[in-house]
Amino acid sequence: MVKDWQNSAHAYYATNEKKASNAGWIALLIFAILGLAALGAFFAYRFSLVQASYADRESSSSAVVETTSGAPSAVADKNASSASASAASMSSSSGVPLEDPIAAEEGFPTPLVAQYQDVLFHSPIKPSDINGILFHQASFEYALPITSEIPEADPAEIEATKDYQIAAEQPTGDEYLNARALHLWREGEITALDTSVDVGAEAGTQVYAPVTGTVVLVNTYMLYDICEDYEVHIQPDGHPELDVVEIHITDVQVKTGDRVIGGVTPLAKVRNLAAENISDIQLAYYTQAGHGNHTHVQVNNADYPEYRNVRLKDAIKVS
Repeated sequence: MVKDWQNSAHAYYATNEKKASNAGWIALLIFAILGLAALGAFFAYRFSLVQASYADRESSSSAVVETTSGAPSAVADKNASSASASAASMSSSSGVPLEDPIAAEEGFPTPLVAQYQDVLFHSPIKPSDINGILFHQASFEYALPITSEIPEADPAEIEATKDYQIAAEQPTGDEYLNARALHLWREGEITALDTSVDVGAEAGTQVYAPVTGTVVLVNTYMLYDICEDYEVHIQPDGHPELDVVEIHITDVQVKTGDRVIGGVTPLAKVRNLAAENISDIQLAYYTQAGHGNHTHVQVNNADYPEYRNVRLKDAIKVS
């Protein structure tokens, strides 16, 4: 009887042990399946992220491709605008930020025509539009003498040939214009020679800022009591004691407070002096066109007695 009970017990435990062992294997299998499922879900999620990223790149790339009509898409326009802005913010050879997209174009900044100490005067006219260059005396004692590295031309030769030898290919930035220039006295003037420069061009030609700085005043005056003319006053960067003035212009494109870049920023257009019944324009005798239209640049001593109270009475102060 005891032996039968023992045999039954052994059979019972053997059966239960087998069942427990089977249950363990089943549980292990279930955990393995769940683990594989989780791993599969993880890789599926990562794959979806990669696909999304690839789709975004494809979308961005296709956005800058021209449309079937040949017109750039809106995104392309935005990218082009960003490129223009980047070009406009680069520095010139003088280290001054270029704030105008035209600076990225060929031929800008225009080459130098003169300087006063460390203030560089860029040509206010593109070299290809220049028909004459004449240094002369300004009319008032506050005008300061300027210097130039442009070779001096013989007046008699220029009067006969009208050839200033303005090269077709010109440097840009802080290099001088490749040409010749006249240096002439004027009767009745009391200032030193070369206190101003006339750069000749056809009426309506684009005029650019001669120096880098801030426009402190734009106003009008009566030229020889004959016609109204504009004058733009620019304070060069770092020189509050100086006032650079550009005259014989029309259609002014800047206003008081504007920042300008020498040889880059559009300033105005050349005035048609010949049509204003102004006679004896000195440059008229030395240019092929014979009318003598030009823009005039000079630098004045802003600390000259009463200069600020008279010439710069309405000018802004630049900090």
